[in-house]
Amino acid sequence: MQGNNKEKQYWHTTPNSRILDEFNVIPESGLSTDEAASRLREFGPNELIEQKTRSIFKILWAQFTETMVLILIIAAIVSLFLQHWLEAFS
Repeated sequence: MQGNNKEKQYWHTTPNSRILDEFNVIPESGLSTDEAASRLREFGPNELIEQKTRSIFKILWAQFTETMVLILIIAAIVSLFLQHWLEAFS
């Protein structure tokens, strides 16, 4: 799929037969043992790396420090100061 085509290729629109040819896979039998071992050496095991989870406080902090959220909070505070109750709480 890394051809020299000037047209952009999308993986989800590529026909199955082309993908099978490109990756040298036989649909009935899959990869040969040698090919599977070669790909394992080249690319490593097919596993996800566990990532550190973010605490709920870090997620909330990130949400409330977004520029647009800060602008809305400041606008609400100004509306409260000017006693525009409907605008402040909507």
